[in-house]
Amino acid sequence: LMPPPLIVANPDVVTVDGSQLVPMPGSLAAVYGGAGGRVVLMGKPAALIYSAAGAALGLGPGELLAVGDSLEHDIAGAAAAGIDSLLIAGGIHAGELLPGSTHGSVDGSPPSGAQQGDAFAGDEVAVDMAAL
Repeated sequence: LMPPPLIVANPDVVTVDGSQLVPMPGSLAAVYGGAGGRVVLMGKPAALIYSAAGAALGLGPGELLAVGDSLEHDIAGAAAAGIDSLLIAGGIHAGELLPGSTHGSVDGSPPSGAQQGDAFAGDEVAVDMAAL
C-alpha cells in the first residue's frame, strides 16, 4: 500500500523571520520524500507557477520579472522558465552574499550554508555590490 502523495505549494526549506531562519514546507517534503513518499511540488521552482502567472497577466516570459531570495527556488525556477529574475540578497542567502551580515543568524554570527538548509551551501559567490 503506497502512502498518499504530499502536495507542497511552497518548497522553500527555510524563510527569514525577523533575524532568524525558520523551517518551511520544503523541510517536511525532504523528510517525506526521503522516507519513500511521493512529493509533488506545485510552487517555485516548478514551471507551472510561472506560466500560470504569465497567463493570468496576459504576459509572456520576456515580459515578466521574478523577484525572490532563494537561489534554489526563485532564481532557478525563473531561469528554467525563461524569465528574468532579481535576487534579494538580504534574504536567506544574506550570510553568503553580504559580508558581515547576521541576517538569518541563529547566534549572532553570520549564518552558514548548513544553518540555511541551502542546496547551494559551500558554493562561492562573488557579488559586486557597487553594480547593484
